[in-house]
Amino acid sequence: MKKLFSTILVLSLLLSGNAFANKISIQCDGDNTPNTTFTITKDNIILSDGFVFDLDTVTSTTVTGYKNYYRRNFFGIKKIFSRYSVLINLSDRRASIKRYDYKDGLTADTNSHYYSNCR
Repeated sequence: MKKLFSTILVLSLLLSGNAFANKISIQCDGDNTPNTTFTITKDNIILSDGFVFDLDTVTSTTVTGYKNYYRRNFFGIKKIFSRYSVLINLSDRRASIKRYDYKDGLTADTNSHYYSNCR
């Protein structure tokens, strides 16, 4: 009886390893860009082309993330050069990636990619 119980216990532990998976994949159709897959992990949002965002906030309907690029000036002070932000809205099945370029602390240029039919 002990052997049967321990065998059932070990098998149930082995089979329950995927019950709390820390990865979610969302496929989206690109509106002005190619289709992509967003993979959401515990710390990151990873695009199918390998671009990685830091995970910012997660709610029941939205996921946001960002990626900052810095440059150092002559004195070694780090200033933001460009920032990428991603928003995945599952309630209306849309996503967007926006790029902001900064010059002298102000937004100089923006570029956006939009996705629909996220599932």
